[in-house]
Amino acid sequence: MGQLRILVLVFAAILVFCDLGLAQEWPRPLPLVYGGLALEGGGGYAPAAGLLGARCELPVWHLTFAAEASYAAVRKANDNTGINPKGRERALEGEIRFRLHRYWFVGPVLSWGELNTTNYRKSSWHPGFGAGRDFSWMRLSGDFLLAGSDHLNGSKAFVIDAYFPSPARNRGHFFFRETIEIYRFHATVTDWSDAELTRRQLADRSGGSETEMTFGVRF
Repeated sequence: MGQLRILVLVFAAILVFCDLGLAQEWPRPLPLVYGGLALEGGGGYAPAAGLLGARCELPVWHLTFAAEASYAAVRKANDNTGINPKGRERALEGEIRFRLHRYWFVGPVLSWGELNTTNYRKSSWHPGFGAGRDFSWMRLSGDFLLAGSDHLNGSKAFVIDAYFPSPARNRGHFFFRETIEIYRFHATVTDWSDAELTRRQLADRSGGSETEMTFGVRF
């Protein structure tokens, strides 16, 4: 919980900077809010869920700092835990992007996610690295997320993110965003002291995907 509080405080601080506008010589921050649908493919999830989120980007010289928070009303429909009628997923993400020549960028990312259902709750941290480019009509980026602290399922993911148009070059206020996440994981490890059972669970691998389609407003 201590790490979660730190990330929440960082996110809140960036939002304060966005609200104040910082000093005149600093580039203009980019606060965004969005909402839409998350479509699930596999992983035992129900097929669709509502999604809300907020993001703020703060460009400073050749760096761009970003913080994002989202909430999805997802639930598990087929996870072999019996009747599991309710669920939610909360996520936080922080990024540092180094701006290369013109509109290219690269840098690390750190995400935290919590799945809370009627039957159980689990959360994990996932460090990663990605790259992307701002075009005049869109932003396209890709991130690879490592398993991080997810010792139960060892989930890894490749995330493709596209904005139409790019929030960095768009002078308007509205945008469409599509995020595609392709992930792999192993069966939940239930007893690390049982070496044979753990070996079978680690070898039992499967995957899934999630597609988020959202509309947003840039302030």
